[in-house]
Amino acid sequence: MYEKIFKMHPKLDLKIGEIIEGEVIEKRVGAVYVDLGIFGVGKIYGAEYINNRNLIKNFNIGEKIKVKVIGMDKDGFLELSLSGVRNLIGWNKVKEAFEKREILELEVKDANNGGLIVDFFSIKGFVPVSQLMPEYYPRVGENEKNKIVQRLKNLVGKTFRFRIIDYDPEKEKLILSQKAAEEETIQNYLLQFKPGQIVEGKITGISRFGIFFRIKETPIEGLIHISEIPAEKKEKLEVGVETKAKILRIENDRIFFSLKFEENQL
Repeated sequence: MYEKIFKMHPKLDLKIGEIIEGEVIEKRVGAVYVDLGIFGVGKIYGAEYINNRNLIKNFNIGEKIKVKVIGMDKDGFLELSLSGVRNLIGWNKVKEAFEKREILELEVKDANNGGLIVDFFSIKGFVPVSQLMPEYYPRVGENEKNKIVQRLKNLVGKTFRFRIIDYDPEKEKLILSQKAAEEETIQNYLLQFKPGQIVEGKITGISRFGIFFRIKETPIEGLIHISEIPAEKKEKLEVGVETKAKILRIENDRIFFSLKFEENQL
């Protein structure tokens, strides 16, 4: 097969297994055609297409990709493979998305007690629980850690917006954040509030150092430290209970509340 290619291009040093760059010029059901310049046109089809269809569906016409030459078909097209270059394509996409601060809509593929697992151009990415929006953070009691995975597993199959916050191809590390993707939305909401303001909301979580409170009809959630909870109210506070709170301060995208305020402030 190599001899056949070489006879067509006697002055070109093209070998089976060589990785070269080409431009996607056509996508069909079951095949992708790639312009390889002086080497002609190649295509990805058959098992190569089936095994890489999740990656291929994201290819755009005119996009530059790396491919491996594995032969030539009866019609004179170079047979191409993504084997061995799939990660290269994926990490190039990661780099591009990171530098452009792109918002990525990705489906949750799996979850563990540390966070969510997603897939971006065949690269496995991780979303730590600390990077989830408040409504998806798995709040559990001190003795209910086993429920974290259960709650995160409920998100599998759903699609959310994420932004890449860190990556390292050598360590195969790809970290994404839901909070970072929604930071503009959060900032726009925060502009509506100011310290001293009394707001309505509900309790979303309880910990040994305080409770978490979310402002009604917003994604804005913050901490009410235990020192900011009057003794007479402590026994009445449970997850889901609606109440009012005073905004103590706003620091960047963090907000802190208090339940200590006079009724005449309402």
